[in-house]
Amino acid sequence: MSEHQKRPLQIITYLVPGLNVELFETLAQYLESFLGKEATLVYESRFIGPQPDRIDPFKNKTADLGNTFLCLHDTALVGYIKVGFIL
Repeated sequence: MSEHQKRPLQIITYLVPGLNVELFETLAQYLESFLGKEATLVYESRFIGPQPDRIDPFKNKTADLGNTFLCLHDTALVGYIKVGFIL
């Protein structure tokens, strides 16, 4: 098992008008229960997505799931898939 598979699922949410952070808290709780894996949630309220002058948490693999992109690591579908809403 790789180190990435051992660590908690890393979820990040950026500022999204109309979607409360509680939605992403509920999603994190659901995924923990469904996957049987610990999840952490980072809430970035200053930006709507990764900033060009900052480290991109999806590219450096510190975030697995977010409201800007769904990033799939350690699967056959490696890459970024834009999503509007995840339930």
